[in-house]
Amino acid sequence: MIENIKKKLVHKYTAVITAMLLIVFSGCYYMYRQIITKSINDTLNDYLQEEVWEAQASLKMNQNELHIRQNDADINAMNHFTFWFLGDKLISSEESINQDLSQKLQQRMLSKHYRENTIYYENVKSNKVKWYFKMMMKNLYNTDGRIIGKVFVLANNTPMKRSSKQYIIFTLIIISALTGLAWLVGSYLAGRAVKQINIIFDKQKRFVSDASHELRTPLSVLLAYVELLEKQKIAPDITTEMKNEILGMSKLTSNLLELARSDNNRLHPEYQEFNLTAQTRKIIGNFQPVFEQKKLSVILDAPDELFINADGNLIKQLLYILIDNAVKYTPENKKIHISLQQQKNKNIILIRDEGIGISETDQKHIFERFYRAEKSRSRNAGGLGLGLSLADIIVKEHKGLIEVKSTPEQGSCFTVTLPR
Repeated sequence: MIENIKKKLVHKYTAVITAMLLIVFSGCYYMYRQIITKSINDTLNDYLQEEVWEAQASLKMNQNELHIRQNDADINAMNHFTFWFLGDKLISSEESINQDLSQKLQQRMLSKHYRENTIYYENVKSNKVKWYFKMMMKNLYNTDGRIIGKVFVLANNTPMKRSSKQYIIFTLIIISALTGLAWLVGSYLAGRAVKQINIIFDKQKRFVSDASHELRTPLSVLLAYVELLEKQKIAPDITTEMKNEILGMSKLTSNLLELARSDNNRLHPEYQEFNLTAQTRKIIGNFQPVFEQKKLSVILDAPDELFINADGNLIKQLLYILIDNAVKYTPENKKIHISLQQQKNKNIILIRDEGIGISETDQKHIFERFYRAEKSRSRNAGGLGLGLSLADIIVKEHKGLIEVKSTPEQGSCFTVTLPR
């Protein structure tokens, strides 16, 4: 139990530290992107205004002359470059990209509709390399206000994309390393913190185990003497009460011993194949005097033979707990339904009663040790709230699941699912 608490603490602390690291690095990355993006956008806008002014001044020149100023392509440099068009004709360009990429960009510029002074993101693949650009456009007007051409300016955004990917990879590596370090430090500190608690808890487990084991012998002796007095019919009322109390203490002692074994990791199922239907019928037969006393009808819905691979003794104890629980809280002249099913990948045990039911709040806690619903499940029903806790442990030891669905005053249904 202490180890589980320690693991949960370490996991939670590690998750919190990882979340904080993600927030810090994400915030830094966001600020970096915002600053760089604003700088590029402002520079691109200024560059567009200069190119438009230069284009307007160049309109007086011979428009049939093609002026292309092309620099060496460098994908690692955030170059700015320009395309001037009169109609659909390229008049001038200043490029730092290869010819294939230039042609693809020109086709896109002429085929798509762009608004003035608006930043667009374009990506083009050339020679198996993907290029990323930021683009702005402004129209060229003649003296009567008619659009005669367009000026496009672009910024090579590929280096920023690459640096962003490198930043993310680097960040993930750093976060992973720091998370691992946090887990190691958390494990060390949590181990030191729970060391003394673990020592005390181990002593408590040993005490419960030893005390439960030692109590079984005197209780058996007391029960034998009480049964002797009962046969001799000496003070029958008193001997009956004494016998009931001794049986209750014996049951409590057995449950405590089983829980102590579970805490000490000694409750290991010994798997063997057995007929669950036959086992259940035998247990129902053992409960028959109680059924007759409370006038309860028991309905068993099961195939004649249902073989499962599990620990027969533990499953027998599980059935005893669940059927006993149904009997305790079911009024007279009601029914208890027991269903055994075998599906493709699982075995299902279903026990439904028509008893007092369990409130929604109590359903969340009934598998906890010593938990008892104060109103509906009083001390008079017997037990101290260990049975269902032990049932939950038995099911988990078999890698299964136990669930409860209940409606107050209408009854409860316990469903046990065991893997085949």
